Order: sequence, then C-alpha cells, then structure tokens
Amino acid sequence: MGDSDLHTQHLPAYSPPEYQLILEIYVSSLERSIPFYQSLGFDLDWHVPNIFAQVSWDRSILFLKVKDASATVSAASPANGSHGAGNVRIMVPDVEMKYKECKKLGCTV
Repeated sequence: MGDSDLHTQHLPAYSPPEYQLILEIYVSSLERSIPFYQSLGFDLDWHVPNIFAQVSWDRSILFLKVKDASATVSAASPANGSHGAGNVRIMVPDVEMKYKECKKLGCTV
C-alpha cells in the first residue's frame, strides 16, 4: 500500500470528526479572551481561571491557553513571544454580518 492509498482508505472513526483536530491558541488573559470569543459567537464550554478555557462553535472546539513565561516551549511558539501567523476559518451563513461584527471589535480582517 502506497502513501496515497492512506488518504483514500476509509478507516473506522477513532473519535468524532469535531475532536480530531483542535486548535489551541495562546492568550495573555482569559478574562479578556473569553468575552471576545463569546462576542464572535463562540460558547464557553468550561474553563480553569487564569489557565485554560474551551470554547466551541457548533461542534468545533477551540482551546485558549494562558501564556506561561516560565514554561519550556519551542522557539517558534507564541508563548515565547514570537509573532506567528495563522488562519482560522469559521463557516457562517451571513458573512457580511459577521464581518461587520469583527470590524466593530477591532479585528484585522
């Protein structure tokens, strides 16, 4: 079996699709980040104050983790102060309305 066969082979699900890929974002403050993501339409599922939060959009999950300067992380990690770039896509029925909401929040879109 070649590598390309692995992409077309249908294997039994080992977990629901919404749990197979979860993005974790480093934040400086959950007290600011949670309301920000809630204003975008995310639901707060649970959190540990000043450490970690899980928010969700429909069945998709996003982790928010407070940066810890004392933790050992890779040199390219946002927790080390590097300014990385990313692409997070959220499918919505009314993109113009969501665009306006994001601009009101001061997001760069």
